[in-house]
Amino acid sequence: MKLNQKGMSLLLILMIIATVSLLAQMNLVLKSLNLQADWKNSTTFTNKNSLVFALAEQLSSEIPLQFSRYSINANLENCLKGINTPCDERTSYDMVLFAPVEQQSFQGGLWPDAPPGVLLLAGGKTISPVLYRFSGARCPYPTQAEANDFCPLQAIIQFKPLCGGTNDIPNLSVPGGGVCTGPATGFDITVGVARFMNGRLVYHENIKPGGDAQVFRFSSNALRR
Repeated sequence: MKLNQKGMSLLLILMIIATVSLLAQMNLVLKSLNLQADWKNSTTFTNKNSLVFALAEQLSSEIPLQFSRYSINANLENCLKGINTPCDERTSYDMVLFAPVEQQSFQGGLWPDAPPGVLLLAGGKTISPVLYRFSGARCPYPTQAEANDFCPLQAIIQFKPLCGGTNDIPNLSVPGGGVCTGPATGFDITVGVARFMNGRLVYHENIKPGGDAQVFRFSSNALRR
């Protein structure tokens, strides 16, 4: 009887030790996963800020804007030329920003289709979304159409037409903005980076220092050169 009791006590002790060991291992695994998640979130946040800066640097030179005169940016062309449906200064329109490449002159005439393989830097919220990995590398285009945990960064570019002022100094046509009655004199173009977090895309369009977006004002002349 005493031997059975000793055997059961020893078995109980061994079970307790095994349970404690298993819990300790699980705790180490959870800590490791949390550290990996923290590192990934930190890297994603850092690269989001770097991507905002890089896109703003590209756009500030006007050159990518001039090399984005393709048919996919029909809304931009329509506002520039004052054709088809009227443009609204209070509306943000999706557009696509292309990397500069050797190509034909667009002065006059219709904007052509983009040639195969041309690199997109940023796209609209819904039109031609351009996605990046948490490391900052580009995701496959156009096969990757929605942000997710593997491609959590979306580079977004939108414009608002300006139909007041002059082609040299564009401005709103009326305080607060209104419907354009002719060609745009310029554009306010916002470029930024949205981040996929907790199952949804987060984009504040915050243009303050350190925010997730920047805005530039261009004369319509920039698209006619």
